[in-house]
Parts: sequence; C-alpha cells; structure tokens
Amino acid sequence: MVKHSHAIKYYATAAGAVFTALAIILSLRLILKHRSIINGPSPLRNPKEQWKIIYILAMTPLFAISSFVGLIEWDANETFIMCLDSVKECYEAWVILSFLTLMYSLAGISLSKKTIPPNLAKKHIHQIAPLSWFLSDWPVNTSTLSNLRMWCVQFILLRPILSIISVYLESVERYEEFSMYFSVALNISVTLAVYALMMFYHTFEEELASQRPLAKFLCIKGVVFFAFWQGVIVQGLVYYGIIHQGKWYSVEELSTFIQNFLVCFEMGLIFTFANAYAFSIEPYLQKPKSN
Repeated sequence: MVKHSHAIKYYATAAGAVFTALAIILSLRLILKHRSIINGPSPLRNPKEQWKIIYILAMTPLFAISSFVGLIEWDANETFIMCLDSVKECYEAWVILSFLTLMYSLAGISLSKKTIPPNLAKKHIHQIAPLSWFLSDWPVNTSTLSNLRMWCVQFILLRPILSIISVYLESVERYEEFSMYFSVALNISVTLAVYALMMFYHTFEEELASQRPLAKFLCIKGVVFFAFWQGVIVQGLVYYGIIHQGKWYSVEELSTFIQNFLVCFEMGLIFTFANAYAFSIEPYLQKPKSN
C-alpha cells in the first residue's frame, strides 16, 4: 500500500513537472517573440498593447509553477499554501485589468486622452443578468468606460488586502472562523471584475472581430474560473466521500494534490496553446507586399 501510494504520487508529480515545463517554455517563447517585435523595426508594433499581452501570458506559467510547488510540497502547512495562492491570485487581479485595458486599446479607446471612436460612441453598453433586472443600459462615454475599469481596479485593491489578512489569521489558526466571509467577498469582487469584461466584450464584439476577442476573453475567463470551479468540484467530491482519507494521507492533502495536478495539466496542455492562438504576434508583424 505504501509503495502504491508513493508510486502514484511519483508519477503524478513527474507528469506535473512535464506540464509545468511546457507551460513555461511555450509561454516564454511567445513572450520573447512579442519582446523582439517591441524592440524591433516593425511599423505595426504596439508596445503599449504588447506589454499588456506579455502580462497576460505570464499568468499561465505562474499558475503552473504555483501548482507544481503544491505538488512537491503536498503536505506543506496551510500558511505556506495560502501565501503561494495569494501571490498567484493577486497577479490574477492585475491580469484582469490588463486585459480590459488591452481591449480598450484594440478598440481605439483612450481614457487618458478621452478619445472614443465616433462609431463606438453611438453604441450602448448592455447590462447582463442579473444587473439588467435593475440597471438600464449605459451610453458609451468616458464616464461609463471608467466605471468598467473601476470594477476591475476594486479587485486589484481588495485581493492583496484580504490575502494579507487571511495569511495572518491562518498563522494564528483563526482563519476557519472567517473563511466564509472571505470567500463571499472575493467571489463578489472577482465576479464584478469579470462582469465588466463581459459587458465590454458583448458591446464591442463586432468591432473587435478581427482581434479574436472571444478567444482572448475565454483564455482569461478560463484561467480565472477554471481553477476556482474545479476546486469547488473537488471539494464536492470530498463532501460526498468520493475522495476520502487514506492510511498515509489526509483528505485535505489528497484534494489539494488533485487540484494542483489538474491545474498543471490545464496550463501546460490547454491554455498555453490557446494563448498562442488568441495572443498571436501576427497583428504586429509587417505584412510582406505581394508582387
């Protein structure tokens, strides 16, 4: 039994190492391509947009590395695990804002210069349920677009504050008393931030069609929500006894190990390839002239 348990952990950790290496290598390769264009002569290069893309691309290897550390330290104390997750989730908040800013740039919107293309200024931002039940549509102007940005900024501000408090409470063994309140606050905050992305995407879907906005949006939403809902499912399996305590490991260690392994797999074999399509370097390359 001991040998069997160690064999499973060994092979899963080895596979996780391969997936993590893929996430790092493929993401770094695409990041370096964008960097070379930023520093190169291409007249189509756009440093402002491409740096936002680089920030987004860095999220995939960060998630993979964080989860792989969890694989090899699956019996680490809760404070260490929470610190690791907090770093990852704070960066996730920054990526959400970077993505919205990127979408603004691709649409030709500049809040600092208060510039909105005339064809976009005629549109309205449609509310999505449940906010559509008590909020009317918004006209497209710098005020409403700033509001969408603030919905993302609040997540950036709240996430590190709650992380610091959570780590402190865990270190004094009192986190469980407040965990429900933290979960509710974070879920409301991240949902509001992603809601802002969804409203912008649905409003300007046609104008951004050539920029693969759906693929970009799904990459961001996938990384942000995949791990979260996956964790909920794993906890549900624990609750119903499908994942249960073994002789050589606790149910918490096993559920954390499964979650970390799945994230390594998804980052290495799903999202790195999805990012390569969604955040391609092609729009920033000089097109060769046909003879």
